[in-house]
Amino acid sequence: MSPISIIVTSFIIMSVFALLFQYYIWKSCKADKMIIEEHWQKFLKADLKNNIEGIKTYADKLVWNKHIETEQLNIIMEAINSRVEKYPEFEKLSNVIFNKNRHLDRPLPYSGSSGGKKQSW
Repeated sequence: MSPISIIVTSFIIMSVFALLFQYYIWKSCKADKMIIEEHWQKFLKADLKNNIEGIKTYADKLVWNKHIETEQLNIIMEAINSRVEKYPEFEKLSNVIFNKNRHLDRPLPYSGSSGGKKQSW
C-alpha cells in the first residue's frame, strides 16, 4: 500500500469514528431531554414522602442530566443538605450538587454572567 492510501484510509476511519461518537452524544442528549421531567416528578414525590433511596437515585440522575435548570438544582441541594447530618451517604452527592451549581453559575467570557439561568449545551 502506498503512503497516500494509508493516510486516506486512516482519515476515513477516524472520520467514521468521530461521526459515530457525535451521533452517540446527540442521542444521549436527546434522551436526557426526554426523561428529565419524569425524573423531576419522581424526585419531588420521593422528597415529599422522605423516601431516602428515591431521593438519592433521582437526585443523582438529575444532577448528571445536561438539561437541569438552576432552580431545580437549588431545590435538590436544599433537600440533600437538610438530610446530610442524618444520612451521611448524601455527603458525596451534596458535593457533586455544589460543584454542578458552581459550574452552572460561572461567568462565561462570551456571554458575561449566566445570571442563574440554564446553560445550554
